[in-house]
Parts: sequence; C-alpha cells; structure tokens
Amino acid sequence: MRERIIGLRPRRVVAASDWIAGFGRAVGIGWAVGIGWAVGIGWAVGIGRSVGIGWLAALGWAAGCGGAPTPRPDSSEPLLIAREAPELSATLASCEPLVYADVGADPDRGPHVRAASGLALRPDGRMVVAQDDMAILVTRDSDGALRAHPLPARNGRRRFEEALGNKADKPDLEACTAWDADVFAFGSGTHPGRSFISRLDERETVHWRDADALYAPLRSHPLLAGQELNIEGAVRQGDRLWLLHRGNGTGRPAIFELAAREFIDWFEGRGAVPGARARLVDLGAIDGVPFGFTDATHGPSESLFFLAGAEDSASVLEDGWVAGVRAGFIVGDRAVFVPIRDAEGRPVTEKLEGVALDPADPTRAWVVTDVDDTEIPANLCQLRLGGPWQRLTASGEPSNG
Repeated sequence: MRERIIGLRPRRVVAASDWIAGFGRAVGIGWAVGIGWAVGIGWAVGIGRSVGIGWLAALGWAAGCGGAPTPRPDSSEPLLIAREAPELSATLASCEPLVYADVGADPDRGPHVRAASGLALRPDGRMVVAQDDMAILVTRDSDGALRAHPLPARNGRRRFEEALGNKADKPDLEACTAWDADVFAFGSGTHPGRSFISRLDERETVHWRDADALYAPLRSHPLLAGQELNIEGAVRQGDRLWLLHRGNGTGRPAIFELAAREFIDWFEGRGAVPGARARLVDLGAIDGVPFGFTDATHGPSESLFFLAGAEDSASVLEDGWVAGVRAGFIVGDRAVFVPIRDAEGRPVTEKLEGVALDPADPTRAWVVTDVDDTEIPANLCQLRLGGPWQRLTASGEPSNG
C-alpha cells in the first residue's frame, strides 16, 4: 500500500479549500472515492480496516471533513502547528532500570545503560537502545537480558564523559529505527564528528558509516537558517525515511523526508547521497521553554507518534532543565499532543528520549530515559495511552520504529 507522507507530498492542483465532504481525498487528489475516509467508518470497504472515529476525530478526520491536500515543503506554506487534545492522556507507568547481568564484565561498557537516547522494536520483540554518550548499542531480549554491541572506538574508548576528558569525542547517537529485521542508529549530525550512522543487522553484525555527506546538506538547509542541526528521531515508513530535527532554543523543530531506497543505496555504497525535503513544526512551549522532538516511531494508519521535550538549553551541545514532556500523533497536516503525566497526575519532567509503540497492546508505548548522570541507569518505562486514541492504535498496523 502506498504510504502517505506527513505533510510533505507536493501540492496537488486542487486548493486546500476543496475538501470533499464525506469522502476524504477525491480522485486526482490522492485517495479515490470509495477508498478515502468514509463517514464514521475510517477506512472504507475495499481497504478492510475499520478504525471508527477515535483518534481520527481528534486529528480532524471527522465525518464530512475529508482531508486537505498536503502542502509543498520548502515553500511559504504555514508551518505545521500541533494542537492539544484534552480528551487524550499519556501516563508514565512502571519503569525498570537497564542493568547488565554481568555488571563488572567490561569497565568501558559500565554496569548499566546510561543516557538512553533512541529505541527501536524489532519484529521478534527484541528492543535496541542507543546511548548518546557511548559507542555501544544494546539489545534487550524478551526476557529482559541486555547484550552490548560495541561500535568503533574513538581514541581507544567507547565511553565518553567529562570525568574522562573525552565528552567532545562522543558519536552522539540520538535516534533508532527498525528496518525490517535490521536497526539503524543515527548520530545527531550537529558537526562532522557526530555525523555517523550504524546498522545492526539481523545477525547482530555492526556496520558503521561516516555520514557527513548526508548530514551536511541538512545542516545548510534553508529552513534551518540560524539553527544548529540536531537529529533526535528517525522513522522508516514504507518508501520514506523521516529524520526529526529537535529545534533547540529559538529554533524550530523540523521533519526531513528522504526516499528510503535511495538512503539504502547510498549507505551500501551503490548510489548518491539522497536529497531531502523539510517542513517546520510548532510543538508549543511551557513556561517560555519551547518543545522539540526527542524521538518518534511509526504509528498506525500511516501516522507518526512522537515524543517532545521542553529542555531549557539553547545549545545542542549542553543539557538543560526539562520543563515538561509531551506525546502526540502527526497524520498528514494534522498534529495533536498531550502532556505526559505520572500515575498521580503530575507533569513528568524526566527526559524521555526513545519510543516504540507496542504492537501487541494498543494502549502501551515503551520509552527510555536519559538521566544525564553517568552513575544512574537509564530506565525502560511503559507509557499508557488513554482516551479515544486507543481506537486508532487498535487497527493492528505495525508500529515498530
């Protein structure tokens, strides 16, 4: 099935006001009559997926509203603005520290996962965690056991921190995405020393590539004028790869879109660097601190499920106080979010920097924490999703990311 891209398809001939009541996208706009969004049903007969109103209503896919043509990126189109959906909820539930069973086996690895910054869920249920201050990927098996996958060392070390005087050497892996049975981990791309991509294949062999040729055009993209690139999320969906720029300080979050096939050809040395299109996103602010993307994953019904944090730091190189965290969905030109709260209803201010939806439970997502303390283990936590969005995630569509 052809994927619909998050607000990044070129504009069609039809104006945005030409919404087709009750049929979604009309012939020539994208989804044909009889395939579009049927009144009160979701996907019409012929696609075979019944979603109900659920999250579709929250995202604006209400009966009789249809869908607007997606705006062209890199143009004068308004930026995508996320709206709060008070009928939804996201609750941070039980957490477990990510600690190795063989605590003292490798001093450079350390006794636990730390600074967890990316999370991907493989089809067999194994999770892969990236750490932004370690040149090590970690697999968590279904029984909770952790296994380390060393990446190339830098100056003889895979552990980077101020106490060792080598914090500036870290590869800064910030994002993971499942690619069939493989997992790709992406550096932040802030500068050439953090512009690397790792591939952990299904045989658990590590492939490592200098990716500055890919990141350099993103750093100089016109929509990022005045900003420092900071890739915090990566999502492969069908024939597209999305890279999410955080947007620190006065910058704007952005979504870059690349052709997945072109990316693989380039990574494997068979093709040129893929081009990228971009769109700016407004995720709001709290107490004057703007929210930026911290991770994302493939959601159901061709959506993007994201995490966002309001971290009080204008620099991509320095950590800051977290004023709040949010979770939400983006579908086409619609974006909604909710604040993440704890079980007592208090706003969560932990750094949540990795997410994967649970394909076996539409009310649950998995998230990992970055505690900015080398002596404290990162946590793997459950994020419970309440409200109408449960009906959207109940479609059973794969949501690895």
